[in-house]
Amino acid sequence: MFQTTNRVQTFDDAITSRIHLMMKYESLSLDYRRIVWESFLCETNAGLTEDELESLVQKPLNGREVRTFPFIQPLAEDLPFRLRTS
Repeated sequence: MFQTTNRVQTFDDAITSRIHLMMKYESLSLDYRRIVWESFLCETNAGLTEDELESLVQKPLNGREVRTFPFIQPLAEDLPFRLRTS
């Protein structure tokens, strides 16, 4: 069984004693964020400029957050443009 969480600090001793392998994923670097964004935007045909892409790359998001980004309105409000997802 595989489980993922961002709440490791809340595990009690009974839970941690049954875990055989723990892996921590570090935050994506700017280069990897650019790769994730370019891959996602290629799928959506968003047609962003290089400056618009750079403003997205600067946001500290992981791949899952990038994929759901157009649907998270509070996060998208501070962008100077709108993503077109269709």
